Amino acid sequence: MSGRWHADGARGLLMALRPEGKEEGRARQVRSRRKETAVVSSLHPVARNYKQERFTPGMQSARSLNSKIRRSASMASLCSLVEDNRGELNNVNVATAFYMLAKLQPRRAGAGGEERMEMQESLAVLGSQAMEMISFFDQQQVANVLWSIAKMDRPACDELVVALRRRAAVLMLRGEFAPQHVANSLWALAKLGERIEGELARAVRTAMLKEVEGLSAQETATSMWAMAKVGFDPGEEVMRTLVGHANEIVASFNAQDVSNFLWASAKLGYVPEEATMVKLRRRTSKIAGDFSAQGIANVLWAMGTLSSRTGRMAEEEMVRAVCARACEVCEQFNGQAVANSFWSLAKLGAANQQLVVGLTRRMMEVADSLKAQELSNILWAHARLGLTFGEEGLLLLTRRASRVSHLFNGQNVANALWAFAKSGRTPCPQLYRQLKDRALQLEEELRPQEASSMLWSLAKLKDRDETLVLRLLRPPRRIASLNAQGVANVLWALAALEVKPEEEAMATLMARAEAMAPHLNDQATAVCVWSLEKLGEKKRAFSLAFGGRREGLREMPEVM
Repeated sequence: MSGRWHADGARGLLMALRPEGKEEGRARQVRSRRKETAVVSSLHPVARNYKQERFTPGMQSARSLNSKIRRSASMASLCSLVEDNRGELNNVNVATAFYMLAKLQPRRAGAGGEERMEMQESLAVLGSQAMEMISFFDQQQVANVLWSIAKMDRPACDELVVALRRRAAVLMLRGEFAPQHVANSLWALAKLGERIEGELARAVRTAMLKEVEGLSAQETATSMWAMAKVGFDPGEEVMRTLVGHANEIVASFNAQDVSNFLWASAKLGYVPEEATMVKLRRRTSKIAGDFSAQGIANVLWAMGTLSSRTGRMAEEEMVRAVCARACEVCEQFNGQAVANSFWSLAKLGAANQQLVVGLTRRMMEVADSLKAQELSNILWAHARLGLTFGEEGLLLLTRRASRVSHLFNGQNVANALWAFAKSGRTPCPQLYRQLKDRALQLEEELRPQEASSMLWSLAKLKDRDETLVLRLLRPPRRIASLNAQGVANVLWALAALEVKPEEEAMATLMARAEAMAPHLNDQATAVCVWSLEKLGEKKRAFSLAFGGRREGLREMPEVM
């Protein structure tokens, strides 16, 4: 009888005592050696002093140490283990210790400085050893260490993060990164604010296409969220593959998955197929009561963004369910969630009265923390929906806007001025002056749409500030990039304010009007003809596309 010992307890003993032929016994020994060699070869040299046929005491010691690390009940005991065994740690031990540091890190406010110091010392040891043995890290160890660093808010591990990115790219391109580890690594990179570019970008695309079928609902949504969070566009093929996979598993999405998936789709500018959207709407409506405050705010924002991009209104049942949940939790909204929710309602054309009341109440509570973008969105949304703030609400908003007006960008200024003009309500003199001053400061950076919106607003407010008007028309390249509606708005504003632009600006504007003529609807064409005649440009008014449009234009036409 021939046989050999298997290290699996009773089963191993039975296998060893089982009779087997000479050839079968030799084949079994070869397979066993290959397996042991494969396992050991993934370990750092500390654990690789082995005989070919069995694990050595060194490896058994590493396993025992790993078990102790996992059983650490406190930061102190874990740090002691790391310090006492710093020369014996292999790559598995290092990855496990990182994971346990993240799990045991002090979370309470004012946690003892001694405990944090011990943690930093252990991190220094582990980080140094991880750098030495990074080429031995497998997919799980890479993912676990990245996850741990992200959980600990990147504790002075920049060099290690770079090394882990490289190792992840190598393993992904080899096809040695399981779906779970891809998702976890992407989440960690997003939390760390790491850009996905170069070799890592190619590796992520490769891994996503190869491993997508193995992703769970959570991993699918998390991967989408992570890529959107860092602004990584994986490309049409990857998005189509990911969304196609999501279509098959939407029924298993929980509230967080739905929120992450919709937010990521909107952020990446990818509109899922209608069949997928139908499933997502049904799933959202069904589990609406499970969404957190942040989750429901993200869903609202995604609905508004996707609706704006597609030109299709969201399904009424879904809007109703989402708004109902938002009403229940809006007292937990931060300033961004309040502003985004108002903006989304405006984009959806859904002035849900109960939600508007709740959002307005919360807006007044967080007014002092609102940022420039949030103030701009709230003002714009109220004007778009035809809502009024009430004296107290308007006072709080204008005071806050006045304090942070120096932080407004071009879009913020344009939105705020447009909101006041659209509502027909004159802004407080101080804020209005600050907004105009800010527009002058930003004149070189303004985009065509922003400049045309500001001009339209000045005209609606009957503010003949010739200096600002003429400077908004510079430089000529901005006018030369106006879209059809922008051309109509600028011409109407100049005519309404009776401000004649400089010849170069007028020539550029007219050339742009002629280029945009095929895209002008009847109303916009009428506006352009009336405006040119009002500005004394009759010849230009009758030129090209405008030639047959002059009859019946004795009064000022309406313009959007």
